[in-house]
Amino acid sequence: MQDLTEHNSCVTPLPKKRREWRDSFANTFSSKKRRLSHSTPERLHDTLAASNPTPTGQEAISRGDRFIPSRRPFSLPLHASPRTVRIANVFGLAEDRIFSYNDHSLRTPESKMFQSLRSNVIQLFQQPKAIPSVSSLANLGVNKQFVLALDAPGVPSDLLSFPLSWSACNKIAVACGCDVYYQDLDTREITHLCSTDPPIRVIEWAKQDSNVLALGAERGTLNLWDATDSTLVRDWSDDKRIGVYSFSWHEEVLAVGERPGSIGLYDVRVPQAIAKLGGHKVPVYALEWSPDGKYLASGDASGVVQIWDAAASKSLGEGNKKGGRMKHGALVKALAWCPWKPELLATGTLSPDGRIRIWNTLETIDKSTSPIHTIPVRTAITSLHWSPHCKELLSTHGDSWEDGVGGLKKYSTEFSNSITVHSYPSYTRLLNLTAHTSAIGHSCLSPDGTKIFTICPVEEAMKMWKVWGRNDQKGAGVGGGSILNGSKFVIR
Repeated sequence: MQDLTEHNSCVTPLPKKRREWRDSFANTFSSKKRRLSHSTPERLHDTLAASNPTPTGQEAISRGDRFIPSRRPFSLPLHASPRTVRIANVFGLAEDRIFSYNDHSLRTPESKMFQSLRSNVIQLFQQPKAIPSVSSLANLGVNKQFVLALDAPGVPSDLLSFPLSWSACNKIAVACGCDVYYQDLDTREITHLCSTDPPIRVIEWAKQDSNVLALGAERGTLNLWDATDSTLVRDWSDDKRIGVYSFSWHEEVLAVGERPGSIGLYDVRVPQAIAKLGGHKVPVYALEWSPDGKYLASGDASGVVQIWDAAASKSLGEGNKKGGRMKHGALVKALAWCPWKPELLATGTLSPDGRIRIWNTLETIDKSTSPIHTIPVRTAITSLHWSPHCKELLSTHGDSWEDGVGGLKKYSTEFSNSITVHSYPSYTRLLNLTAHTSAIGHSCLSPDGTKIFTICPVEEAMKMWKVWGRNDQKGAGVGGGSILNGSKFVIR
């Protein structure tokens, strides 16, 4: 026993074998490794994959030591922590990279929501787009006051009448009962043109000779007057003609909407009508020549709009040619051809329809064809005007209504008695302005295409509004620069 003890005491103890660590397993249980374990699954997968030995079983040669380890062949977010990872996951930023080539549509709904929130925040800091100087937003949208106001006592109370017209030489004419007056907006001189019996319901200045004014009455009176010397130029009155309801000039030809449904074409050089168009069965309350004068649009009391070939004196609906009948849900009073896109025709209806429709007349139009766009306003549309300077459409309105017990019920909306401007081609509403306290009966566009005159039969007043601008703002424009906002005069 003693010998065994002595023998063991003489054995030299072996040194402990030093444990060697591969470079890829350095600091395996460090605090940074614990932080990385809470990172995203993709990044954690990359970390674990890099920690595995090589497929050949051969250990990688280490080029570092325990104090300065070798650089790893992959990048890890050293700033990652459980808190930052949680924040990134909540806000959908865990997968965001500087260069991301993945499909954002494949993200989860939560990520889409936060992506939408981020895009909305970006829009808040974006600079607003500059408004063109010709747009209504830069003119009527800024100065919402009328430029000029004129009294019009005795103006027809019928909203189907056209008692207002603006000439190319800057004269505004108005029918006040049996009397017709006009004012030179350059000199402010007011002139009494004539007196007739019965009362005048429709007037319009000629396009070729801006001093010639056409007058129409309900009992068939149809005259031409020269404003330079207040003389009667032509009398087309006919006892067989029951009434005159609408006018439209093209050069020296005047289209007249008559009752019971015919359209007469009159040349100022000829004492009789040169053509008669008989496609309507009810009175024609709207007429408008196309900008090139090749086609004539007509709308009647039943809501039917037709396109006519002026040269052939027949409707384009015959033989399924381009154009034709366009049906509406109510009487059509407003028509407007687009000056910069001649195939576009805008139509507006009264109660109970109250819609603006845009038609492409180049397409084949039959009974089943629909307009390319419809703007429902549930308000009477009394006139329409395309801007010649920008892609905008103006409409004037009367009463609004809603469905009630026993039929339609009148009530006030933002469109009631207003001037409304729509953009093209989106047809979004740019601005809306209440112009009168009651329904706007009619409006007319200035010769330079920047202003309109509106008339209200209940107020017996007419107002001028600056709606659009021009690219060449060198001159004072129509009406001159001396017209003050809120000026008021009386035509008698």
